[in-house]
Amino acid sequence: MFSRPSGCSGSILVAILAIAPLVLPTTLLLSLQGNGSTIEARATSVNAWPVYGHDSQRTGRTDVAGPAGSLRLEWTVGTSPSDQTGDTPVVIDSRGTIYVGSDYGLVAIDPSTGLNTTVWHHPGWSVTSVAVLSDGTIIAGANYLVGFSGEYGSVFAFKHDGTQMWNRTLTKNIYAQIAIGSDDMIYVSDFHGPFYAIRPSGALQWMKIGSGSGGGVAIARDGTIYAATENNLTAYRADGQAYWTVPVWVDAQLVIEDNGAILATGYQCDLTPGYCLLTTVRSLFALNSSDGSVKWSSNSPYPDYHPSLGWDGTIYMVYGGDNKTSSINPDGIVKWTIQLDTTWRTTSVVDSNNVLYVHSKEGIVAVGPDGKVKWNFADPGYPIALASDGTLYYYSSRGIAALIAPDYSVTANPASIGAQIGTAVKSTLTVDPVNGFVGSIDLTASSSPASGLFCVLSLASVTLGASQTSTMSCTGTVVGAYIVIVQGTSGKMSRTAQVRVEVSPRTVSSSSILGLYPEMFYTVVGAIAAVIVVVIGTLAILKRRKIIRV
Repeated sequence: MFSRPSGCSGSILVAILAIAPLVLPTTLLLSLQGNGSTIEARATSVNAWPVYGHDSQRTGRTDVAGPAGSLRLEWTVGTSPSDQTGDTPVVIDSRGTIYVGSDYGLVAIDPSTGLNTTVWHHPGWSVTSVAVLSDGTIIAGANYLVGFSGEYGSVFAFKHDGTQMWNRTLTKNIYAQIAIGSDDMIYVSDFHGPFYAIRPSGALQWMKIGSGSGGGVAIARDGTIYAATENNLTAYRADGQAYWTVPVWVDAQLVIEDNGAILATGYQCDLTPGYCLLTTVRSLFALNSSDGSVKWSSNSPYPDYHPSLGWDGTIYMVYGGDNKTSSINPDGIVKWTIQLDTTWRTTSVVDSNNVLYVHSKEGIVAVGPDGKVKWNFADPGYPIALASDGTLYYYSSRGIAALIAPDYSVTANPASIGAQIGTAVKSTLTVDPVNGFVGSIDLTASSSPASGLFCVLSLASVTLGASQTSTMSCTGTVVGAYIVIVQGTSGKMSRTAQVRVEVSPRTVSSSSILGLYPEMFYTVVGAIAAVIVVVIGTLAILKRRKIIRV
């Protein structure tokens, strides 16, 4: 039997024995906590305004906020578009480059400088329709020898540098705007000619005989394709088979609501004589997507062009002949009407805050969702597109102009995070000045649901002049999915970023040994073994000393 060690040896043994109860709990805790996994949102390249009307529904809306505050005309380019009204062939790609169809050809405009360069030009050709595919390929609808014998249209595909990839000759001229499907299928309606579906490679998918009208083509969210002729409106499946056809003459761009209803400006017809005999006065129709029947119609004020859509389903209609602009519910009930000195064939653009940008003879007007004028920029022009940085592009008597305002943006990286319960995860918030913004930005973070996730910011306020960052740290106490809205506020301006946080329970690996990850198990075993060896060795030394003393 060993006697109790004393002196220095006893102190050593006590210290060693104290290690054992500390090693196991600490190692076990690390094993149970694990590592919070981080899932980064994949960045995708998205064209800012790929077709006429922003999208093939022709909504005329975008998910970015437009200019506000101190407005400034950044530049004006004296290009010569094919149509000086709002119905103009202008698109914006993922780099922000603006492509304009003109009587001279296809023109590209640098968004920073306003410098324009010719992408493609051939004598006798004018570009009347432009679109951008998801891979950045530029699609142009062009007409040759308009007004002369032998005139016809063609669809061209170009790279950014103007290299022609392919072209497809059509039977008639192209005046309606090109639509692009979710699979990059290209839909073109000839004026007084057939309706075409063309693959991204340039191969013909199918063709429908008809006499295309100004109503053109629009595509619903469910992929249904609507094409207008001088006699009817037809709903097509992607394979070219028709769902239904109704006798309606549509002569302004078709617009498709989010609920699938078709908005058409024109006339109902009687086709008994073999042509469209008008049976109604000119009206704005809402047609059911199921069969083309009329949901509601309105002929007063006189509708001279097509509407735009708000994010809440509101229909915005500019009545150029009556100098009125109206906000209409999806059921056709008018919410409000304001008097604006507009002109015929006036389009409008809607931003992420449901602010409407519209042409008037006094200048470009921004109208809030409540019908109140927010600002008026004294340069009459037709709003045509909003870029991803909030720049408003419009046609003026001098060409294409860029209207900007000092602004800022708030972004989060990563924008999607996964973490085990009780583990803190972080996202870096970057606040960037746009168009020379200088000022203080207050930052706040709020989660939905409001409980179960706690987030703090390293900086609650930043001062811009240059880019600034703040780190957001979030810890979940309840398992679930949370959306964190980070809001940056400066005066009346507010910009937001969104972070998704997925809080999961703590888990143990399926290959665990006694509830521990294999590497943790062997670490624990090794630590305990080391302690035992040291203890036994120490006790053996102490016993030997005792025997020697005896």
